[in-house]
Amino acid sequence: MSEHSERHLMGVITHHKCGTIWMKKIILGLSRLLEAPVIGVWKNISINRIPSNGDATRSDRQNNAMHLWFRQIAEQLNDAGYWVRHPFSDSFEIPFTEVLVKEMLYKPTVKAMFNKGTTTKLTPSELSEAAEVLVRWLSEHKGVYVPFPQQLKDQLK
Repeated sequence: MSEHSERHLMGVITHHKCGTIWMKKIILGLSRLLEAPVIGVWKNISINRIPSNGDATRSDRQNNAMHLWFRQIAEQLNDAGYWVRHPFSDSFEIPFTEVLVKEMLYKPTVKAMFNKGTTTKLTPSELSEAAEVLVRWLSEHKGVYVPFPQQLKDQLK
């Protein structure tokens, strides 16, 4: 450690498609320069090294399944003729995407049900409950039925 006796903690989180390899090199370089330890979570097996607050959160596999489900919903909505109106023009329509389903449909459901602004703070049961509400609403009001994957339901139990 350097001449200072205080210890500091720095957290860096990146999206899996935002230069993780580049960021890893930078973080490890800073670690050497500052003589500061790093808890690298480059692989799932390292995740248990992060201190926990005791709340159960979803795994990468569960997260991937959620995003697959969002893509499936987007495809079904597009196939049924539903599009998103662009904020600048009602005549400019955008096809649904995985991100639009998550941000415009799933997150508002989560916010209304659990007052949580991010899906990362959901417990497995909250994640499943919000998904079931969205499945039911889309089916009843839009005629689009994309069930929450059974495999994911089983993992969240």
